[in-house]
Amino acid sequence: MRCLLRTTAYYSWASCCKSLCLKCLLCLKFRWCSAVPAVYTPDLAELVEYCLGDASTVWGKQRIADGHPGLYQPFAWEIGNEQYNHNFVSQVKAMEEKAKVLGHADEVYYMFPDNGGMTPADQAAAIAAGLPIHRITTDVHVGSAGGIQQIAAVFAKSPGFTASAINGEVNAIYGDGVATASAMGRALSEAEDINDWFNADVAVLNRTIARTASFCSERNGHDDGSQWHQGLSFFLPSMTWLGPAGQLHALIAQTWAGGALNVTYNLKGPITASAQKDQNNRVVVRLTNKDAAPATTKVVLNGFASKSTVKVTTLRGASLDQTNTPAQPMAIAPVVSTVTLGSGGGNVTLPPFSAVALEFVSV
Repeated sequence: MRCLLRTTAYYSWASCCKSLCLKCLLCLKFRWCSAVPAVYTPDLAELVEYCLGDASTVWGKQRIADGHPGLYQPFAWEIGNEQYNHNFVSQVKAMEEKAKVLGHADEVYYMFPDNGGMTPADQAAAIAAGLPIHRITTDVHVGSAGGIQQIAAVFAKSPGFTASAINGEVNAIYGDGVATASAMGRALSEAEDINDWFNADVAVLNRTIARTASFCSERNGHDDGSQWHQGLSFFLPSMTWLGPAGQLHALIAQTWAGGALNVTYNLKGPITASAQKDQNNRVVVRLTNKDAAPATTKVVLNGFASKSTVKVTTLRGASLDQTNTPAQPMAIAPVVSTVTLGSGGGNVTLPPFSAVALEFVSV
């Protein structure tokens, strides 16, 4: 999980992630700086020592005295946020050198906080400094979709620089305010974008660390500027519930299969698709229909003999603007049914405003 912090609260966040067995990505946000100032470079090295040092080090001893005898081991550091950090190379060098002294070299990713990645000059400086290039990861922030395409473009423009990338923010730019940004339209934008990820080139995916759904939880009714109201889950003093986009991720979790399939699609109209297959010879086909009318497509699994009964999990809204409210927190939620199809697939009709997962099991 990624957290943007400007206070020492990131230690509490790291502890929370550790207790929940989550990978922790910490963003050191210098909001009002055009770049993260060089003056902070020694502090960043000391931060590494605070997180990874033992009692023999000054800052490791301080962490222990603060009540945290165990190490803080973030999965990644991001030095800045949505800014070109011209001091990134020297800062990563200082942090990695400190990690090496502490016996933790080449363990952490260093997220570069600009969508376009590093300039050729900074790439050359990173190589000359001996930085672990595969652990430099461009942090790509996008609207409601397009992260994997932008990552592919970053890789393509610098073929000799084998850094990685992460889609650190997917922001809900669907509609405005409470009534839309957390509504069914957001869920379907999310579903279409995830289909793009499943269909992406393997060479790009192999260098891509993660995709985030962004802004996970917020209090109900909070709207601090149109599109920024985009939580996946919501809370009140007496309840917590998932919005439609959160329910989409619940659907994906409920129907997950281990690996993506390289599939060619012949789709028309509003439908998007992707497919996964697990080790138990179970194929999951994911389809979306963002239109106000039903849409029919033919699913053909060449060379895959499947049972006639197919499990169908559907997330459907009455409109793109429909959402889950405190009064009706499960208005939009996955519904499970079955359909009978021939071996290897058949014609499937998708309801309006829906995301659907079909689970085919081999005979």
